Amino acid sequence: MSAPKHSSVPALPQELWGLVSQELTTRRDFLSLFNLARVNRSMATEALPLLYSIHELSPASSGDMAVLDVRKWAVLWRSILASSLRGTLYPYCLWIKSLSLGNLFSLLEDLARDAYKDIRALFFSAPLERFHIREPTGNNVATRSRRAWLAIEPIIFEATDHLTEFIKSAAKEADKTVGLTSLEGLHMPAARLLGWVSRLSLLTRLAVRDGSVLNSDVAVAIRENCPLFRELMCHYCYGDDVDEDLSGFLRGLVPNSLASFTIMSQNRAGTSTFMALGEHSSSLQELALYAEDFAAAELPLLGNCTNLVDVTLDVNPILSPDWANNHRQEVRSIASWLKGCASLKTLSVTNLPGTLPILAEVLQVPSIKLTDLEISVIFSVHSREETIAFSKALATQTDLTSFGFRSRDGAFGGSSDFVQALCHCTKLRKLDLTTQMLNVDDFNKLANAMQDVEWLGFDIDSEEPIGDEYTFVLAAMHQLKVLNVNATTAFTYQGLLRWFDTFSNHPPRSHQGISIHIMRQVGTQKFSPTQLRKLNDKLAKQFGGKIDVTLDADPDELNESDFSD
Repeated sequence: MSAPKHSSVPALPQELWGLVSQELTTRRDFLSLFNLARVNRSMATEALPLLYSIHELSPASSGDMAVLDVRKWAVLWRSILASSLRGTLYPYCLWIKSLSLGNLFSLLEDLARDAYKDIRALFFSAPLERFHIREPTGNNVATRSRRAWLAIEPIIFEATDHLTEFIKSAAKEADKTVGLTSLEGLHMPAARLLGWVSRLSLLTRLAVRDGSVLNSDVAVAIRENCPLFRELMCHYCYGDDVDEDLSGFLRGLVPNSLASFTIMSQNRAGTSTFMALGEHSSSLQELALYAEDFAAAELPLLGNCTNLVDVTLDVNPILSPDWANNHRQEVRSIASWLKGCASLKTLSVTNLPGTLPILAEVLQVPSIKLTDLEISVIFSVHSREETIAFSKALATQTDLTSFGFRSRDGAFGGSSDFVQALCHCTKLRKLDLTTQMLNVDDFNKLANAMQDVEWLGFDIDSEEPIGDEYTFVLAAMHQLKVLNVNATTAFTYQGLLRWFDTFSNHPPRSHQGISIHIMRQVGTQKFSPTQLRKLNDKLAKQFGGKIDVTLDADPDELNESDFSD
C-alpha cells in the first residue's frame, strides 16, 4: 500500500495568517475570525486575541436573538468571565478592547427567561457559581412572569469587579499595560466606577447611561490612572447638581485632554458645563450635545472650542420659533463660534431656531469645507432673503458628500435657489430630501446633476402620482444603492422590471446590496404577492438587493372595513 500523498499546495506562513487575521479585524468580520480560530491551536493563537478585541460586534450581541445566538453570546461572555478566574486555557479577558456591560445586562435579561433555562444552567456552572446571584424570593413576582430570580445588577457589579481586578493584577505581574480601552454600562454607581477606572490603565473611552455619576472624584481617578483617556459619552444627565458635578468632572481631567464629548438626551447641563468644556478647547474635536431649552442661550459659552471637526447640536423642540428673534445676540454668537471652527467637516443641527441665518454665515467661510451636513427644523418657512442667503452659502460647499434637510412641512424643497445650490455639490453621495416637496422640474434637474449619488431620498409636489417615467431619470444614477421614495407613486410591475434591467449597464457591483423603499404606492397599482416576490428575487439574485412597497391606501383593507361594525 503506497504512502498517502501530501497536498502539493504549500502551507501559508504563520505570518501571513497573522495578516489575514488583522484584515478580518479591520473589516469587523467577527464570524470569519471565529471560524479561523477553530482551525487549530496555532490559528487560535493568531485569531483569538483579535476576536475578543471586537467581541462586542458579535452578531449574537444584536437584538432579537434566536436561541442559537443567545447560546453563542452566553459562551462568549462565560469565557471572558471564566478567564478572570483563571479557569480557561487562554486569558480571554485580557484581549478585549471594549467592556460593554450593557451587552452583559441584555444577555442576563435573556438568561432570566424560562425559555433559556438550559443555557442559564450552563452559563452559571463551575467556575461561575459565584456570579449566580439571585433576588430574594419575596422581592419579586418571578413565578408569575416566568423569569428566574437573577439579581442582574449585583451580578454585573461582581463580574466587573473581578474583571477589572484581574486586568490590573495581570498588568502588574507582567509589568505592562493591558488592552481594555473602553468601558460602557447602563448603571454605574459612582463608588464602584471609581474603583473600576482606577484599574484600567489604558482606558480611553467611558460611556455611561446616567451622567449624574460623574464628578470631580471620578475625574481624579481617571487623571491619576488613565493617562490616555479621551472620550466621554452620556445617554442622559439628570439631577439637581448635574451641571456643577459635570463641570467638576471636566475641570478635574488633565486640561486639553478630552477629544470627544457627547450627551445624547435629557440633561441639566448648562452654564457651568459649557464653561468647563473650555478647559479642553484645544483638544476637543467631537461635540455632540442635546441642549435643553434653558441651555440654548448658553451655547455661545462654547465659543473657545474652535478646533472642532465634528459638531452635532440637537435642541429641545419645545423652543418657540420666535426664540431667534428674542435672542438675536445669542444667534449671532453661535454663528460666530461655528465660523471660527476652521477644521469643521461634519455638522448636524436639529431644532435650533435661526438655523438657516446661522448656516448662511458659517457655510460661506472659505476655510470651512464640510463633507457632511444635516439640518432638521420643525418648520422650514423662511423669508425670501434667508432662503437666498442660505442657498448661496450652500453652493460654496462643493466638498459635501452627504447632505440631509428635514422639516415637518416639507416646504423648503420648493425653493429653486435651494435646488440650484445642491446642483453645485457634485461630490454628493448621500442626499436625503425625503421630507421635502420638490417640484417635477427641480427633481429632474437635481437627478441629472447627481448621477453619482448612492443614497437618495425624495418627495415630489405633484397633483398626480409619479409613474414609470421617473425610473428613466433614476436609471441615470449608476451608483445607486439606497432609494427612499416618499412621493405618491403609481409604478407598474413591468416598469420596475425594465428599470432593474438597466442596472446591468452600469459598472460591476455599482448597485450591490441595493435597497428600494416605495412608501406611498397608490392602491390602484397594488402589486400581487407573486409580483413582489419576483421583483425581490430579481434584485436579490443579481445584486443582493431588496424592494419593499407600502400602499398609500390598500383597497383590500378598505373593502374589508365595509364589513366591520
